[in-house]
Amino acid sequence: MALNQRQLRTVPLFIQADSIEDAARQAGISKNTLHRWLNQEEFQKAISEARRRLLDKALHRLSNICLKAVNTLGRLLTAESEAVARAAANDILGHALKQREILDIEERLKVLEKIVLERKT
Repeated sequence: MALNQRQLRTVPLFIQADSIEDAARQAGISKNTLHRWLNQEEFQKAISEARRRLLDKALHRLSNICLKAVNTLGRLLTAESEAVARAAANDILGHALKQREILDIEERLKVLEKIVLERKT
């Protein structure tokens, strides 16, 4: 069953509201109506999809901001202040080491998953 127009208008309000009561008030519906909709599979799917899109958008923005942060750290390496340059170098090395650790853990996890899968079959 497709969502009606009121439900479609409520989805973005719901994912941004602080509470069910707040979402219902903003949508101009009763709290009971919203609870009933939340029990409907199609409405739940629409909420999940809207949350996924919102998270994707946030992660995209975060990626762009991270690039700016890396560029800033790179510029700070040549700062006149030795303390600033040292702090930037420390930050860069710390992040690089953390990334290396994560990559090592991912590789070890892949090996373990392969072993578990082989033992199951």
